[in-house]
Amino acid sequence: KGAGTVVADPDGRTLIVPTGGPLLASGGTGDVLTGVTAALLAAGMPAFEAAGLAAWWHGATADRSDRKAVGFGLLAGELADALPDAAAEICRSLSREELDAALDLRFPGP
Repeated sequence: KGAGTVVADPDGRTLIVPTGGPLLASGGTGDVLTGVTAALLAAGMPAFEAAGLAAWWHGATADRSDRKAVGFGLLAGELADALPDAAAEICRSLSREELDAALDLRFPGP
């Protein structure tokens, strides 16, 4: 994991998720991402938006981890346990404008 995550749908819509990085390159973190995506889908979010938000939240949670304490990568359980606190911290610490900017999912192309 290094470059931004790309989310795409069959209709050709794509977006690049700027969060996340090498700490997510450990066993089970993709399963956590799948679980977050499934939960958002179960809550009624459309698939493309669920995939984009899940990837962003997953990466933002990893970005907020203590890199020195983590070492080589996050354990899947550590990542999953940190999701609620990361969401609460993001919402508490940012104004609405900052939150909108933080959730900026870049759409490549014209």
